[in-house]
Amino acid sequence: MVRTEASTAALLQELRKLEQCLHEPAVRCDELRLRQLLHPQFQEIGRSGRFYDRPAMLALLLQPDEARGAAPAFRIAAQDFQLRLLAPSLAQLIYRSAHVHATGEVHRHTLRSSLWQHDDGAWRMLFHQGTATDPYALTAPDPDS
Repeated sequence: MVRTEASTAALLQELRKLEQCLHEPAVRCDELRLRQLLHPQFQEIGRSGRFYDRPAMLALLLQPDEARGAAPAFRIAAQDFQLRLLAPSLAQLIYRSAHVHATGEVHRHTLRSSLWQHDDGAWRMLFHQGTATDPYALTAPDPDS
């Protein structure tokens, strides 16, 4: 399938929304939704350098906040999304993220890369890597996100 500029832009928006779903606290504690979003062969190299497979990531995300040493309430801000089509059913999403606390403090600046695979009629995250980076300026949120 040959993608047009419009279909590539639509795919970028679709994968961006799926990626940002994984930033939402309600999704991060919903086992069914996580299983829908994470490919059965999912793997991650976290910004800490730790390796996670799907069972390990599910176990981590489904723990109570206190058990995993979660920080006080924060939201994940993400920007500068870029899409690379690697094959008709495989796409790479690259973007920047940071944690923004209720106080406005911004930290944990990270460059992220995800591989999304389309199979069984849905896009699912196959691989994710986060790399710590120097702080960067956050831009205003996109009204379409």
